[in-house]
Amino acid sequence: KHGSLLRQPSPVHSTMAQSRAPQTSGELTVQEQRVRTAVNVLCFIDMVAVGILIPLLPSALRAMDLSTSVVGLVSSVYGAANFFGAPLVGWIVNRLGRYNTLALCLVGSAVGYVLLSISKSLFLLIISRVITGIFKQTTLICKMIVASTTPLEHRTTLIGQMAGWGSAGFIVAPMLGGYLSEWLGGITATGMVTGGLFLSNILVAKVLLPSSMDPTPSTSEVSMDDQNEGDSDSTASTDSGESTSAKSPKASTLHHSTSLAQAVATSWPVFLPLMCSNLAIILLRSAFTLHVESAYSPSPKDFGTALSVQGVVGSLSGMAVGYMTQLFRGEKNLILGCLIIQSVCFLFCFQAASLWGFLAWSTPIRITSSALQATLTTAVTGLANPATMGTMLALSESTMSISRMISPTISGFALDFGGPTVLGILCSAVVQLAVVGFFIQSPPAPKHKATTAKTSQQQQQQ
Repeated sequence: KHGSLLRQPSPVHSTMAQSRAPQTSGELTVQEQRVRTAVNVLCFIDMVAVGILIPLLPSALRAMDLSTSVVGLVSSVYGAANFFGAPLVGWIVNRLGRYNTLALCLVGSAVGYVLLSISKSLFLLIISRVITGIFKQTTLICKMIVASTTPLEHRTTLIGQMAGWGSAGFIVAPMLGGYLSEWLGGITATGMVTGGLFLSNILVAKVLLPSSMDPTPSTSEVSMDDQNEGDSDSTASTDSGESTSAKSPKASTLHHSTSLAQAVATSWPVFLPLMCSNLAIILLRSAFTLHVESAYSPSPKDFGTALSVQGVVGSLSGMAVGYMTQLFRGEKNLILGCLIIQSVCFLFCFQAASLWGFLAWSTPIRITSSALQATLTTAVTGLANPATMGTMLALSESTMSISRMISPTISGFALDFGGPTVLGILCSAVVQLAVVGFFIQSPPAPKHKATTAKTSQQQQQQ
């Protein structure tokens, strides 16, 4: 009991789960298998689309004769746009539905990356990064789809596999982008391929995602939320001749806002380790290239091999999150164990005498990062009700955007004024803050497991 983040379902919930299609314990239903296939393919194509273009950007930026500070500013603009875009997308999902919002974001991403590939001025470059930052939310929406269509006990594994397939796409993409650039004649044509891949994901989502995935929020999600959290209000409304679905728009909005505020207030034990881990990881990524080149002076072959190793580790660790949960005997134990491992490895990572020693210490950080992302995302979905789940997931994604905004500046100052040792101590201290918060109050048990079971049951009936 102590080691598990998930509480045992009540007999009523067990009966509801058994009423679904017959399956053994731990087996995915047909719909859950379709969702798994869909989100894995979507994330793979999404990261291939980005990965074939990103390696070509340094030469394009040098051709624009931009200073290092200006390039850093452009990166911060993307992080800021992503920070505001994630909650906006969460709000849109609750009104337009997941598929329509996904299609909108894929079109916006295609436009943003095509503009990036044809940018010849700083103004157009910034506009392209703002558009991309707002609409590059494929991973966020895929997490929403997994959270709303699968039981809580399967979410960590599916989200981990989704991240693993995304990392696999980023392994293949840089090499593919280099060949495409030589074959097609530069970054502009490659950017058109990137835009085409984003648009092709709209068709992939239409074909692979279940048709019952996207119920109307006003009739399905909100009514289930009212049924689960407002039983007393529903009873009073029934006695007075009013149904729950007949609430005025003002009352529904107020109820939604109150539910969201309560969920956020009780979720800080989840958001704190998510924020701290993200910040430490982005600090490491921001300093990775500069530290490796200045400390080890690797050959292009060795540096490319190091990047490939990191990509392979990220892909495999994402797909193994379910096994890691079993190894640590529960998600609470897994979260605490990953935080402790990260705090130790960060201290020694920047002290390594060779490139391969650096990789040896950073590999556990990459593995535990994948596990933390999957388990903490699952914890967020367990605390949110269906009507607020999209916004809650968007807020969790915003923690990564905050890290993208501030980490380049922090890592730059740390390396300039203190060196790698100071940066390693800083990263470790950030993670240790999450460990302290975990001991003060560990992530609470999920509150809306039953709601997910009801959603799955209704979708099976459809």
